[in-house]
Amino acid sequence: MRAVSALIFLFTLAPFSAAAEDYTGLFENAVQRVTWQYPENWAFTEKRQGKESVKVGRFDPSKPEGHRWRLLSVDGRDPTEDEAEKYREEKSGERGFLGGDDDNGEEDEGPAAVVRPGSLELVEESDSHWLLGFIPTGDDEDEEKFMRKMAGTVRIAKAGGHLEYLDISSEKPVRPAMGVKIRDFNTRFEFAEAVDGGPIVPVAFRFRIEGRAFLAVGFDEMETLEFSDFEPVSD
Repeated sequence: MRAVSALIFLFTLAPFSAAAEDYTGLFENAVQRVTWQYPENWAFTEKRQGKESVKVGRFDPSKPEGHRWRLLSVDGRDPTEDEAEKYREEKSGERGFLGGDDDNGEEDEGPAAVVRPGSLELVEESDSHWLLGFIPTGDDEDEEKFMRKMAGTVRIAKAGGHLEYLDISSEKPVRPAMGVKIRDFNTRFEFAEAVDGGPIVPVAFRFRIEGRAFLAVGFDEMETLEFSDFEPVSD
């Protein structure tokens, strides 16, 4: 999943009150309350955790091009010079999690693009949030077939009406292709205030897939990206 259009946080949002029959409108408003392109104006720390390593880096858009990313640690230790240089090269030009344009320079809809139009329905409502279910959708025929076997949920805060998380997961084992069986699949996007009283931004992306291909080959992959320590910076 790639980037989405920038939505600038221009005003303080009053608590969202609605006769929430229009769940599509509720969701669209929640998406619009997220500042997607925060790397343009915010420094932040990124923690990337996979099955083999944990890397912590810092992004600062006020630094010169090519020096905006700095590797802070690898598996809890100081990085070597080679690791730090390789990290800078790999991250060069990267703007951070979400925010930006797709490969054709066109704005991407981000999480909104995975929600099948008209499929949102209320699962749970409390004093603090709405929990909506939806049918995920994909970009092409193969992805669409896979997504139809998944279940989607999105939680929206009543105070501010913004996204808290969007989750796509398997409720039971699925077979996306001949000889392939996925026992567990989960993708989650999480959102929160960058700072107290500040804009709502993406703060985490979590991915997990586990299964087996052609009986003999097992796979178990996971990756977590967490974003923290936000600081506003000048252009």
